[in-house]
Amino acid sequence: MEARKSKVGIIIRTKNRPIFLKRALESVSSQTFSNWHIYIINDGGNAEELKPILQPYEKKFSEKITSINLPISYGRGGAMSLGIGVATEDYILIHDDDDTLEPLFLEKTVSYLDADKDDVFCGVTTSNYDVYEYVDGDRIITKEKTDTGGQKTGTLVDVSIYLSHIGVILPITFLFRRKLIDLSGNVNTNMQHYEDYDLFIRLIMRGEIGIIQDFLCSYHHREPTGTASDTSRHEKKFDYHLAYRNNVIRNAINNGDNLTDFQATFIHGKSINSHYTNQILNHMHVLGMSIIAMSKAISEIAAKIEKRNF
Repeated sequence: MEARKSKVGIIIRTKNRPIFLKRALESVSSQTFSNWHIYIINDGGNAEELKPILQPYEKKFSEKITSINLPISYGRGGAMSLGIGVATEDYILIHDDDDTLEPLFLEKTVSYLDADKDDVFCGVTTSNYDVYEYVDGDRIITKEKTDTGGQKTGTLVDVSIYLSHIGVILPITFLFRRKLIDLSGNVNTNMQHYEDYDLFIRLIMRGEIGIIQDFLCSYHHREPTGTASDTSRHEKKFDYHLAYRNNVIRNAINNGDNLTDFQATFIHGKSINSHYTNQILNHMHVLGMSIIAMSKAISEIAAKIEKRNF
């Protein structure tokens, strides 16, 4: 009897972070929707260290977990591309090893895309909690969990906002159709940061991204400590955000690509607006300080006049 094909391929990139991988696996195994397959891409990390973490899950879920140990690091873009390349499922979720899902995430996002018979949507995104935490030995300690920064409203992602490079779609929030990846140019394996944003911005050219306003996942934050728990997200040699924006503008100028032309225009517009907004705020601050100084001077003069009258 042929095994039923999984519906969702979940790509988990990891490297020497077993404590986070264990939590991510627990996050997936707790889903109310069970027709998934996990692809763990160990990006040049210690394979022996992963064995005790994977063993109970591989035993429990048998054919639902594929683990690939890379002898050297392929980088974030390369590892993501490899994971997507081996996945065969209809839908893909990029699950960073330190993020987590709420139990209803897959049930609600899969139902949303399954109901889209005309393929209007390339994917669907949800609201997310922001979790602030730190690692203490073999424990992850939560300091705060908020539902403000990751809240999404409306029914569709605004393309103009996304083109302006405002990060409205985090990988953990986004389930998308695998069949659109080849049409969108696949993953840029040379990128070590913003490789997910770069792919998603091309996916959005293939269809709408729907919004489920429910909080169905968590994006986890930690202060940089110089340890393995922070290397994939926090340790940077320079401002990769700015470098990505600069590269988009260069490509628009050099290559005349329509998408990068539009993206560069939006990025430029946002940068100009931010520049003038900051100038206005600075002027308001200076004006405010001047008013305070003037009020103080007037008060002193009034006090002297009052003293003379007596």
